[in-house]
Amino acid sequence: MPEHPFRYAMRIRQEKINKQNKDVDAKHIQRQTNYGTGYRSLHDLMRSPFYKTTAQTLENNRKKEYLQKQFNTTIDNLDDEKLDKFTKEL
Repeated sequence: MPEHPFRYAMRIRQEKINKQNKDVDAKHIQRQTNYGTGYRSLHDLMRSPFYKTTAQTLENNRKKEYLQKQFNTTIDNLDDEKLDKFTKEL
């Protein structure tokens, strides 16, 4: 016995919807594999040589700033004679 036209139309419609859902899921999975998750990308960055170099540079800059402040404080607190002697030595 042939399938009723209404049931045939509903079956075709449902197959089309299922195919669209599979395509959307496949695109979503492809996007995840291409870009990864944010969490993984962050950890990859933290393990990279770029991160290590940047962290070391910032640490060195902090040390330089500390030394510069200490040097400026020392120079500011020198009396005139010691300051003259220091400038002559340089």
